[in-house]
Parts: sequence; C-alpha cells; structure tokens
Amino acid sequence: MIRCLLYVGVISTQTCLHVHCDDQIHHYTNQFVVSCNNESSDDIIAEWALSEKFRVEKLTISDQDCLYLVTDMSKPNNTRSIERDTTTIKKLMAPRKNGALAPSMKIQEAWNLGYNGSGVTIAVVDDGVEITHTDLDANMYSGYHFDYVDYDTNPDPADGNDHGTMCTGLIAAKANNNECVVGVAYRAQVIGVRLLTWSGITDLMESQSLSHQRSIVDIYSNSWGPPDGSGYSDTGSLVKAALRSGITSGRSGKGSIFTWAAGNGQKDDNCNADGYVNSIYTIGVTSLDSTSIPAFYSEVCAAAMATTYGGTSTSRYLYSTAYKRSCANNLQGTSFSTPVASGIIALSLQANPNLNWRDVQHLIVLTSKQYNLTDSNYSWQLNGAKKYVHPILGFGLMDAEDMVKYASTWKQVPSQVSFQSSKNSPNLYVGASGVSNSIAIGSGCSIQYLEHVQVQLSFHAMGIGYVELTLTSPSGTKSFLMTQRYGDYYNARNGTWTFMTVHHWGEAPQGTWTIHMVVAALPGHLYTWKLILYGTTRDPLPNINVCAGNPCASGETCTGNNYGYECINVTSTTTSSTEGVTAITASNTTSAAAKLARGIAAFVVFVCIVVALVVKRSVGKATSVVPIA
Repeated sequence: MIRCLLYVGVISTQTCLHVHCDDQIHHYTNQFVVSCNNESSDDIIAEWALSEKFRVEKLTISDQDCLYLVTDMSKPNNTRSIERDTTTIKKLMAPRKNGALAPSMKIQEAWNLGYNGSGVTIAVVDDGVEITHTDLDANMYSGYHFDYVDYDTNPDPADGNDHGTMCTGLIAAKANNNECVVGVAYRAQVIGVRLLTWSGITDLMESQSLSHQRSIVDIYSNSWGPPDGSGYSDTGSLVKAALRSGITSGRSGKGSIFTWAAGNGQKDDNCNADGYVNSIYTIGVTSLDSTSIPAFYSEVCAAAMATTYGGTSTSRYLYSTAYKRSCANNLQGTSFSTPVASGIIALSLQANPNLNWRDVQHLIVLTSKQYNLTDSNYSWQLNGAKKYVHPILGFGLMDAEDMVKYASTWKQVPSQVSFQSSKNSPNLYVGASGVSNSIAIGSGCSIQYLEHVQVQLSFHAMGIGYVELTLTSPSGTKSFLMTQRYGDYYNARNGTWTFMTVHHWGEAPQGTWTIHMVVAALPGHLYTWKLILYGTTRDPLPNINVCAGNPCASGETCTGNNYGYECINVTSTTTSSTEGVTAITASNTTSAAAKLARGIAAFVVFVCIVVALVVKRSVGKATSVVPIA
C-alpha cells in the first residue's frame, strides 16, 4: 500500500460537540492523505475531486491503488522544556546529595573505553537545528537535513526557537574546543529535522519526520509531545504506520530507535495519556533531580523505561548550545533528559551496530540502576523477574558504561511474540470506592518472558481527570496506568484507550491479572477490557549472570536471574534487596576525557551535559564527574 498526498483549494474547520470528541474544535488542513489499491489512483482522485467540487491543485507520489481518503488534521504539539528562570543563572557542579557525589550515569567511563558515538546517526526531530553553530557544525550530516514546515532542505529554526539546537548540543556538541558543552556522543552525526511550529503540525508532517532518511538514521530523538495536563492524545494513523515501519525496516531491518520525552506535567499528569510515549516502539525517558529524587516536573509513567538527569530550578540546570551560536546554561525538562538518553544509546550502537530495537530496550532494562534514588510519593517495587521498577523513574538511572560493555558482547534476543486475551465485559458502574475485574491467562499463551503489556479499556467518565487505573500481575507487581490529572477534572470521555506498562518486564504472564478502576468524583463506567501481551517464548538473556563479580557484601549470598538480584544474609537469612548488574569487562582504549578541555575548572563534563539537557521534556540524573579545566 502506497500513500499519496492530495492538496485541494480549501481549508475547513469542524467543531465537534460530542463527549467522545472532548468538546474540541478540530482544524483540518487542505491536505488529504490517500491510500490506494486496485484502481488507478489518478482516476479515483479525479473522480473524488469532481464529486466534492474541489479543484486539485497538486498531487504528490502518484500511487497505483487507493484504500481510503482522510483529511489531514492540524494539531498542537509542544516542546517539553520548562519555562526557564532568566533572573537566576545556576551553574551545575558535580551532582551531590547530602554533600556526597550523586549516582553517576557513567558517561566518562564509557568514553574511557573508546566509545564516542562514531558511526552512529541521530535525527533530532524538533523546532529546527542551527547546523552552522560552531560547537555543532563538525557533527552535522551535510546533505540530509530537512524542514517539513517549509518543505526545504534548511532545518534552521525560526528566530527565538532554540529548543532543537539545545537538544542537539546535549547529544553531539564537539569536545576539546572551549565552547558551550560536550555532547554525550560527541562524534555522532546529527541530521536536523524541523517539524515543530506554532501554527500546528499534521499527522503527515509527523510521519514524514519520523521516517526521514530511514536507511541512514539510527536514532530519532523526540523532545516534544501533546500539551501536558489535559486530554488523551493519541498518535495519528500515519504516525502509527511510520513507527511500525521504522522498527521493521529501519537500520536494514534491525529497527529504528525512537526516544521520547515523557512529559513535564508533574504529579498532575500521567504519560499514559500520551500516545507517543505509551507506544511499545518508543523509549520513554523521565527526569531525575541531582538530589536523587524525581525532578519536580516528571510525570507518573508506567510506560517510561528509564531516567537521566534533566535539570531543576531548585538545584542544578543543564548547559548546552543555543540559537545564534550562543550557549545556554539554564535548561530543565524531560526534553533534555531525552537527548542524553539518545547519546547513551548511540554509544551502545557504536559498541555493537547489530543491536535491534528490542535489544536496546533490553539493555536499558538490564543496566539501569536503582541506587538510592528516593521519592516521597511512590516506592520502588521488585517485580516477579527480580527487577526493581518505579512509577516515575522506570528501571532507574541509565548507565552508559554498563550499556556499552554488555552491548559489545550482546546476542540478539529471541523474536517477539504477542498474545491477546479474550475481552472481558464487566459493564460496571465506577465510583470513588472503585471496582476490580480480572482476566486469567492460561497455558494457551506461549510467552514465558514478558516485555510490554497493554490494557485496551473501553470506559466512560464525566470527569476523566478523576480516573485512576492500576494493573496487578500474577506476580503481584502493580502498574499505575492512570492517576488523577487535575487539568482534566471537567472533561468527559467515552471511548476506548490503550494503556501500556513496562513494569512487568521479564515476568511470566500465566495467572490472574486484575485491574482496579476508580473515578473519584462524577460518574464513570467500565465497559470492556482486554490484555495485549508482548514477549518471548524463551529466555532472552541466557548468558547473563548478574551475580558474577560478587556484588553483595561480605557474609551475603547473591541470588538472582538475568534481570536483577537479591543479597541474602547467610547468618540471619534476612534479605536485603539490591538492584543492579555487574559490568562485563571490555578492553580499555583511548580516554575521551583528554579531549574535553574546556576551561571552566571544577565543572564536570556530564555536569555540562546535564545542563544542556533541560529543554522540552528533560530527564533526570547527572552522571560522572569529569574535570573540564
């Protein structure tokens, strides 16, 4: 099936007043996306245009077969940075907690092993990239940039738009040049893709951006998404198709990597209302504060895989490049955590270019660390695969050193299989006390090791902001699929939504799964629901021994599996739960630290990286301490 784009000489606006449309005004563009088969597309389009009394002005991509024709709707999508405090410039030193160094993302350690992103290409999909910035120009992939707003090959942002340039600096700013910052993957190549504009973007523009130069791009870094706080915002059909095509045909069949900022809606939002982040094809990233707690703007997000440092106004900002060849030193948001994650993944792809899209996700789950990260609202839980997971921080702080070490000897995981349960139709009234309903998964499901779990739920709520939804697995692991969202208290919804969680990664799915739904105020109704499970029929990590290297203290015995471990006190038989994995040895090559002289004594390389990560949905924790004097 091939799609063609039809332009007609009209722009229409439709107002939708039904509850399932959320009382929104939908603005349709003068572009019609056509999918064709069987008949001549030119004949069909001509006939349609005549019947609709529209004049066809331009036709792109002449197709042979037509399946459907829909108008392309313009919609808002925001960058995921936090409004910056221009009155106070904070310098991000080595992250500390109670006077001690905070946990590290081990970026310099990965550099010291010889990894710098060389040979990896990253597309920064954003509001544009200043490709002539002197701290970026050497790493720009000339000839492959594109602007899907103006439809030309110049990705430069409009005046005042520096978000994409800031994100790019965190990924690939040059080393050893006394300029703004050093990127996590400072030898990677970057392709600038301009998508975001104040006038709104369409499903077609998004899908084109996420498919841009698919044969060349390894990672698509996305620090944008729907407005925080209100509405359930799904991806369009073309974006869904682009993501599916990316993971099947991108990187010569190994699959494109899509990183996504999880959002800055704070405790008043939940990323499962965001169809971009809760896709199984994307890697959601949240932000960590330098004081080892979730950044104040981070959302509850069962779909997020991990966290990185994202900068906060109450502690440390991030540094990066900015528009008009300037530097920025006050970044914060999951927008900036995401390019840090993209950079770490680039180091891993350099270590092993044969990693597929699911290998990368398994590596993140395997190597991210819990450390002593704390949260006053939610606790860590040990899932059925002995892996610690957190409602905001996912599997923990990303660890670049362990990722490249494991990647260097990685064997591809088994093929993904899926299973859909039968649909339950409880048809229950839901109030403040809540209702529960269960589905049993039996031996007919061949999956033995879970990856993603989706819950497809049909429900009604007069105030969707009052909806709370949890999913409990047969192992007892609880996923917070939806929490109260204050911006949605008075918005109604009647329809079906697909929620996603990664918190059951590695568990066996057989047994009873239970959802618990609450509508804290106003009436609600649970109509139907079912489970969609993804995973493998055999152990994806048969050669991993997390107890190698004696990670436990003296007098303790390590017991675990391929995902995590517990340290058991031999004398008292009490268990102290510890999360982490031991690093596989790798050859030590040229140190990258020697290339990072910058001239600001007492700053750390990652400190600067963290400061640069604070635009459009940044993520959490600062990493290794590297002198930059």
